[in-house]
This record gives sequence, C-alpha cells and structure tokens, in this order.
Amino acid sequence: MSGTPESTDERPDLQPDGTTEEGATDEATVPDRSMEDLRADLAVSVAATAATIGLALTLSFALDVRAGTFAKVVPLLAYPGYILAKRVGLPGPLATARTWVAVAVALAVGSLLVAVGA
Repeated sequence: MSGTPESTDERPDLQPDGTTEEGATDEATVPDRSMEDLRADLAVSVAATAATIGLALTLSFALDVRAGTFAKVVPLLAYPGYILAKRVGLPGPLATARTWVAVAVALAVGSLLVAVGA
C-alpha cells in the first residue's frame, strides 16, 4: 500500500460520498472531533490547575494569608462545570473551553479577594 486513502474503485461497498450501502460512513471520511474535544478538555483542566496553584502560592507565600483548603481549590470547580456543560449541551458560549478558562481565572481572583478580605 502506498499510504493513500482507498478510493471507491478499491472499495466496492463505498459510495462516492463516503457512505456504505447500509448508510454508515467510512471511518476515513468522518472528521475526528475527539482530538478537538481532547484539546479543549486539556485547556480547561490546565487553566484550572494553574489558577489553583497560582492562588495557593499567592495566598501562602506572597500574601502570607491563612486560608482553608476549600478556598485554595475553588478554581478546580471550573473543570467539572465545563464537563457538565458539555454533557448537558448548554447553548452558545456557555459550553466553550474559552468560557470555562475565564471561569477558572474568575474563581481564583474571587477566592483571593475573599481570603484577603477585600
């Protein structure tokens, strides 16, 4: 094999539009949405983790504020929120990774302000 996708001449069961006679699409013609979803999931989880670590380090070392464990890990709640929003199918920008990255940062800033007492 030369590594090129099979043509309909080589696959008699494959129609020119990429479907089989039964109506199922050939795997090679279906766009890979799972890699896009994986990247979005990774972006939200990294942002939530970075916001949590940044918050904990800022509270502990830069500001020397004693805060509870929950106050330090609040930004991590953005990731389960993002997964839930995707599963439920929230409309528009509510289910995008960009929105939930902003939510993680907002939770970290809000938690910082509450811990400092501002």
